[in-house]
Amino acid sequence: MNPQLAIQVVYFDDAEITLQISASNGRYSGTTSVYIGSDGKELTELADKLKGFPKSRDHMVSVKWGCTKEFAAETKALGLKAHPAYAYFDFRCIDNILHTAVSVDLQEYSNSERHEANGNVHLELLFDPASLDNFVNSLSSLAGRREGTATLVGNTKV
Repeated sequence: MNPQLAIQVVYFDDAEITLQISASNGRYSGTTSVYIGSDGKELTELADKLKGFPKSRDHMVSVKWGCTKEFAAETKALGLKAHPAYAYFDFRCIDNILHTAVSVDLQEYSNSERHEANGNVHLELLFDPASLDNFVNSLSSLAGRREGTATLVGNTKV
């Protein structure tokens, strides 16, 4: 798989949007599905935060969508059911000349009670400014249309 982060709308209705999120850095890859609000606000907010990124060496943009293992455990203790599946992105500079990368952490939902059966991946994806600009535009469009895919094309070298 080529280095990329892809966010695809796979379903939407009046209550929610289901996103399939796939990431690969060329060596490691993973996929998960998460739910966001039906208005797509999370996609718009991420696009807005990433416009003009990076503004400085210390500029970071972090976002987490879905349900973490900790949240699922808390809801289970309350007698409710929640399935751990999430996507976490941490966009940042990796050096003093503003080369950029995103750390991606994906956790998939599994019906198994065994922790070992749950799939997860943590990887870093390097990208250039032009790819980020295209991704930001695609995210904004995705939020409005509620169909399609926004893809951040990565590279293997800085």
